[in-house]
Amino acid sequence: YKDIHGDTLVPAKYPDNLQLTVWVDTQRQNRKNKKMAPGRIAKLNEIGFVWDVLEAAWEDMLQQLKQYKDKHGDTLVPKNSAENPRLGRWVFTQRNSGRKNNSLAQERVDKLNEVGFIWDPFEDSWNEMFQKIVEYKDKHGDTLVPHNYFDNSRLGKWVTRQRYLYKCKQNGQATQMTDERVDKLNEIGFVWDPLEDTWHEMFQQIVDYKDKHGDTLVPAKLPDNLQLGIWVTNQRCNGKNDKLSLERIDKLNEIGFVWDPLENSWNEMLQQIV
Repeated sequence: YKDIHGDTLVPAKYPDNLQLTVWVDTQRQNRKNKKMAPGRIAKLNEIGFVWDVLEAAWEDMLQQLKQYKDKHGDTLVPKNSAENPRLGRWVFTQRNSGRKNNSLAQERVDKLNEVGFIWDPFEDSWNEMFQKIVEYKDKHGDTLVPHNYFDNSRLGKWVTRQRYLYKCKQNGQATQMTDERVDKLNEIGFVWDPLEDTWHEMFQQIVDYKDKHGDTLVPAKLPDNLQLGIWVTNQRCNGKNDKLSLERIDKLNEIGFVWDPLENSWNEMLQQIV
């Protein structure tokens, strides 16, 4: 049989020789129950007899996974792999058994780890994108990746999604944004709210302007900083139309922000005539 088929894995109902099927199964049972003479065990071992069919099948799939990695560079076999459907299902089963059910023998876990098996593809993908934003910050100095970032549109969308998931988490919703991920992003100075971050940046600029000029009367078209002039005008409009949060109003009031330049000018003149 081995000369013809290359192995000793005789099918359970081998049509060409049912008697051989029964005999092979009996040898496995006898060895398992310690009812087989050492000499017979040795003779069967010499021809590569498979004592544990399931273990042999597992090892065969592990070998296929190694070949897949040699070809593709990773162990991320799609569950519905067109190239090797059986391998895709096997990989999915190993993840469920090892990560979710803890029903995978430690020996098998170790063997899979040795080939760089990825137990959680989603976590692996997240860590990959996290590394990308670390590299972005090293290059640009911040984590303000544009949503449609030309060099890496996937990173831009990922950053936007992290902010959305964080907002959901703050609202008490169940999300994929774990405390561990929040901590990792905070460690690199991740900006959760770009608009809020921009507001505080402009607020610091008007503080610097006051330190230099003695007031917050920034001209609408300040030559040195057109953006600051526009921002100051917007704060006045938003405050007048009740579109500014109380927290922002308080911060501006603390530095003596002038909400109405014309009223302020009139009061100054009144003071002079008095």
